[in-house]
Amino acid sequence: MEQWIPAFSYVAVDYNHAVATFENISQTAVIRNNLRGNSVRLKLNNYYNQEPAVIDHGDFWLRDRVTGKKRGPFRITLEGKEEMYLPAGEAPFSDPATAEVTPDDDFIVKMYFRGKTSFWSVCTSYARRSWYASQKKEDYRVNDWTFPADRKTLSPMLANDPYGMDFLVCLSEIQVKTEEKVTVLALMGDSVTAMSTYCDSLISRLYSAYPGKITVANGGINGNRINRDYPAVPAAFAPGEGHQFGRAAKSRLMDDLYQDFTPDVLFILEGVNDCSHSLAFREEPPENAENIFAGLQEMIRMAKAKGSRVYVSTTGPFGGVGMGWREEGERMRCALNDLIRRGTEADDWIDLEALMRDPDDPHFMQEGMHLGDGVHPNYFGGEKIAEAVFDRWFRSMPDKA
Repeated sequence: MEQWIPAFSYVAVDYNHAVATFENISQTAVIRNNLRGNSVRLKLNNYYNQEPAVIDHGDFWLRDRVTGKKRGPFRITLEGKEEMYLPAGEAPFSDPATAEVTPDDDFIVKMYFRGKTSFWSVCTSYARRSWYASQKKEDYRVNDWTFPADRKTLSPMLANDPYGMDFLVCLSEIQVKTEEKVTVLALMGDSVTAMSTYCDSLISRLYSAYPGKITVANGGINGNRINRDYPAVPAAFAPGEGHQFGRAAKSRLMDDLYQDFTPDVLFILEGVNDCSHSLAFREEPPENAENIFAGLQEMIRMAKAKGSRVYVSTTGPFGGVGMGWREEGERMRCALNDLIRRGTEADDWIDLEALMRDPDDPHFMQEGMHLGDGVHPNYFGGEKIAEAVFDRWFRSMPDKA
């Protein structure tokens, strides 16, 4: 039976202000695919915005990863029109485009924005391995060889991110209509998931091992928590007042990862921010390990009720060296991990904390495995996590996933 399956899916983050502004800008995204099918549609995201967005026109191509040969362009339309009008707060799917897609094909998606258009939500990637994006001046159909646009002009906030990122507007999902049986793996988490170092490494392993048989959706949001919505941050310190940390994971799970498809497998990697933010932002009452664990159990039950297999992990070290709240937060994190190790309602669990901690000081991440902050895995840390996850659940996928 034919069904729509996500080849690409990321969370469009709510920044609660105009985080990017385009005028006479062409955007190009190159996206890894692992599906085989005969039709494609794109989710044209304008979530959280206060005004409409207009895509003057868009196209996509299929590029063979081995030969480099491109097929297309395939026109992107909405309700039969090339000019795509997106009302504020909405995210419609484009019209289906007939296209024979193979697991060897990457997507190249181009969109042009002529008029001045502001965006309140974007998708981001730091690893840039499963997808990357760029913006250039002028209309790509007229002149596709112009210089990249100044990112500090397009989005000063994102351009100044200390870790560096690519951002993508008006596109948060690509679906392929396929007759094949495909395992949909969804990753739910905070910045460790959203920054994509382990996600992209896992995608490389899975897609190479199982062409056409598995696809990965990324549900991570930087700063996200299991139990609590974003902390209230004064606008003077964070434009958008902290909204970019997202709603509580247990509140957004169904919207972000079950709205357009049902994952066969859900992997939850959360808890770092639950153990630190309520202390760092002096919330009352502060969080505790038992409440965080109860929230994790609630998420597991929600996903299992939808038919998903659910895997979880212990929470890794979070740095915070020199912070006044670190000791109390570390006690909370260790208590949470003790509860996870004793058993959850998940189908299985993995001890990534034990994998990533420094053997000489278990309260810190191993040197050479993080970005210098003790919490976010670098390329090597992402590879290590991905290898462990792949070996535990996916090396013999028909038996595990």
